Amino acid sequence: AVVSTQSTGNYFIQTNLRMRTTIILLAVLAVTSGTKKTQLGCWKDSPTDHAFSKRVSAKILAKYAPGGDGTYTSKDFYMQCRYAIRYSLGFLYNGYKLFAIQTGKDGKKQCWTGKNAEKTYKKYGRTRGCSLYGGINKNRVFSF
Repeated sequence: AVVSTQSTGNYFIQTNLRMRTTIILLAVLAVTSGTKKTQLGCWKDSPTDHAFSKRVSAKILAKYAPGGDGTYTSKDFYMQCRYAIRYSLGFLYNGYKLFAIQTGKDGKKQCWTGKNAEKTYKKYGRTRGCSLYGGINKNRVFSF
């Protein structure tokens, strides 16, 4: 018989006294499901010396497109970028804590990250005029 259920933020713990075991059930959190956007704002970038060191390739992004067919809509790009970094680059294990979306001069969205991004994303200062997808030489920065 379940005697108590307690929420600890990331987990729900249920204690079963009869079996004297604790069962930990992972809860589906907004942060891990990717539904919560933690935005750090709009930041300037340079076309020759980017504030984020790694651009996520189109090949990796295509793998994480809705339906896996390599296509996406603007609405899906935030999730696609986030998941591509999370699952293909092993974000937590490899030190990726932030990512950015930038729109290039050609109008295509770009996904950026870097192992030291939390130290470099402010490199060129704050700016205005970003959409959810940044802008030309403007990063919309998010944390995981």
